[in-house]
Amino acid sequence: MRILPNRSALYLLFFVSFFLHPKSFPLLQGCSWWEPDDIKNTSMFIPEMISTRNFDPFFLSIWDYYDGPSDSDPYAFRQEADPGPDMNSLNAEEWRSFLKVGADWELGRILYEIPESAVDTLLLLARGKTMKVNALYQPSAGKKEWIPAFEYLKLAKRLSRVLRVDEYYWGEPEFDLKELIALNSAFLKGYSTASNDFLKARYAFQYIRTCKVLGLNKEGIAFGKSEFKLTPERSGSMYSRIKGYYAGCLYKNGNFAESNLEFARLYDLGGPYRFTAFQSFHPQSEAEWQQTIQLTKTTREKEILWHLLGVYADPIRGMQELVSLNAESEYLPLLLVRAIQIGEYNSLSNPTYESDGEAYVNLEELTEFTPDPLYSWNKVKKEEFNTLLNIINTIAAERKTDTPLWHLAAAYLVWMNKQFDEAEKYIQKASAMAPNPAMQNQIYILELLLELERSRKFTEANELKLFERIKQLPGNETRAGNGLRYLLRQVKNIFLERNDPVWAEIAWPTPDAYFSESKDVQPFIDIFLKRDQLNPFRSYLVGRYPLKLHDLYDIQATQEIYNLNFQAARDIYAKHPDAGKTELYGNPFNFRKVDCHDCDHALPQKVKYTKRSFVDKMIELQSKTTSAADDKEKANNAFLFANGLYNMTWYGNARLVRQTAVSIDYFDSNRFAYLSQENPLQSGPFYDCRPALEYYLKAYQLSSETEFKARCVWMAAKCEHNHWLETEYSSPNNGDFQSGKYFRKLKTDYAQTKYYREVIEECGYFCQFINGAGTQRCIRNKD
Repeated sequence: MRILPNRSALYLLFFVSFFLHPKSFPLLQGCSWWEPDDIKNTSMFIPEMISTRNFDPFFLSIWDYYDGPSDSDPYAFRQEADPGPDMNSLNAEEWRSFLKVGADWELGRILYEIPESAVDTLLLLARGKTMKVNALYQPSAGKKEWIPAFEYLKLAKRLSRVLRVDEYYWGEPEFDLKELIALNSAFLKGYSTASNDFLKARYAFQYIRTCKVLGLNKEGIAFGKSEFKLTPERSGSMYSRIKGYYAGCLYKNGNFAESNLEFARLYDLGGPYRFTAFQSFHPQSEAEWQQTIQLTKTTREKEILWHLLGVYADPIRGMQELVSLNAESEYLPLLLVRAIQIGEYNSLSNPTYESDGEAYVNLEELTEFTPDPLYSWNKVKKEEFNTLLNIINTIAAERKTDTPLWHLAAAYLVWMNKQFDEAEKYIQKASAMAPNPAMQNQIYILELLLELERSRKFTEANELKLFERIKQLPGNETRAGNGLRYLLRQVKNIFLERNDPVWAEIAWPTPDAYFSESKDVQPFIDIFLKRDQLNPFRSYLVGRYPLKLHDLYDIQATQEIYNLNFQAARDIYAKHPDAGKTELYGNPFNFRKVDCHDCDHALPQKVKYTKRSFVDKMIELQSKTTSAADDKEKANNAFLFANGLYNMTWYGNARLVRQTAVSIDYFDSNRFAYLSQENPLQSGPFYDCRPALEYYLKAYQLSSETEFKARCVWMAAKCEHNHWLETEYSSPNNGDFQSGKYFRKLKTDYAQTKYYREVIEECGYFCQFINGAGTQRCIRNKD
């Protein structure tokens, strides 16, 4: 089973398929957590080298079909193969012709928007009743010849109402069977009595449609066979729609060989029928497939069938059979580009992000004929490349059109097979044949990949040649971007083989991971500072690196901050005007009895600190703890310095001090909730309150004021408690806090202070320490 995305297109596909699709719709499992990159977003092969857009929806994709063309499609040269109008537009034009009305009447609104009841107004007007009505209905006034058409339209809208299912309904649809049976009879009667081909075809369509929904498959088949005397010329778009439901009845009745041939014929009509016909095509077994081939009446029908089987199940087999029928077949190129991309999918790994998994396709569960074209993904493996190459060469030798496409497919195939000299020969052949822009872009990609193989020694000359190839790539071509991504991954591997991890990181950046392992930023800074001395290739790599020089300085300075070397951090920040500009949310020198970061962040701030100005202030405060004029001022400075040390830890209001371009500080209030041997607490200076404790005690020693000393003791108690959490706490079952030395000191030495009473009122832990565990009046945040 595969996992498909939960998106609106699949909802639509389900409901369209219920009425148009002849087989039960396959089970879809929606997801909302992860979707792998689509192959169209990772492939380096350009299927748009096909000269027209006729088959674009069937390019290889893990989501079955491509979406519409992108607004950034660089191929302005592509012929917009006109599929003709959609079914509704075709139908509306046929109505317009039948009623002999001009384009100024909004007939589409009459057919598809007005309710069933509004058709009664049209009938009354047509019968001659004079009434005040919406201008939309006025053209029907006095048109008695339109009455039979409106009578049909009322029945058709009644059927639409009966079959309507809510867009988000996922259960088995339930219909009013009694009304459906009545409508089925009414449509058959209307077909028998209609006096013109226009209405006769529409009654026939609605009759076979209701047969399909009601499960009257034998009746639908019998009717379809009799009504295939209708021709496209006589019955217009209804002819194809009748064929679709006729094929659906054949399928439901177990006539698989016949149904697949009918779907192939419908597919060949192109336009609005091709997509639905392909969805419905479903061979059951090899024996039944051979029966389908035997039923064909023309070579063209055989071509369509082998093409469909190639898309559906086996592109190599489809191409082999097709070339024996017609080497110039328009149906061959799609099989070619699908075969190459399937081979690419099975041979290369080129995800967008390093952590991406590949698309999940469980090929082991697929059988030879399966209700899903994913079986074709199992058919072009490395061991089949030579077979595919022989087919490509045979076709290229016989085709008079699009020959460069076949040479470039061969070039990509042999490149994947590491036959680099052969790939170059095929590229030269294609280059000599006036390739279209998409083909030329494919040449640029292939030449880049081949240059990589020539450049693995990475001499100065090699690197310059590689850079020239990179400059050739078109900026708005997705597959060119994918080729560059593949190349840079390989360049990273080459640097790693040469024991050069710094340049490996610059070539294919994963800075979060790199700097979580290595703390040495200086080699990167040295490279950035000497960028103008690098060759163009290496300068290009540096230019692509997501971190800039000021980011590197900030990482380096932040390391010094948590080494408590604030002067070194200041010296680093001085090297770049943009380093250390991160603005802190709250005042990092404030303190609270009970930590509340949001409260601190919400307070008005006379001074708005950045990381840089925080460092400056810390240097000033640390200096004044020894240089101030008296002990009181020294104590105040030591206390403020301790606040800065406390707030720059995980427990404080200035966690952003730790944040850099590679270290995002997550405010995780559940940090202690999932402790285990497999999931221990992170450790390090960011979580360590002991430096703050040292300065709170220093402030305590320097001061002689009782209330101030009580504050120092309380902040020391908080630091002591935080250290217990970081070192001894194991789970909530062991209690949320442990009273320590400074809880007891505040109780024994400062119980007479105002601050002591304030702490009891604010801190539930301390209140319970004083009054006993579980004391109700100590429980805070009861709501």
